[in-house]
Amino acid sequence: MKIIGINGSPRKKASTTLKLMQAVLDGAKEAGSKNGSHRYL
Repeated sequence: MKIIGINGSPRKKASTTLKLMQAVLDGAKEAGSKNGSHRYL
């Protein structure tokens, strides 16, 4: 399964959304998915 996370928060690395998204992607990766994440401003 492929999963992609897209974050559009203007707070960049301080974004709570980014931290949550990264936690979800990390969990999915442990379960065997291929992950990608992108940040758009």
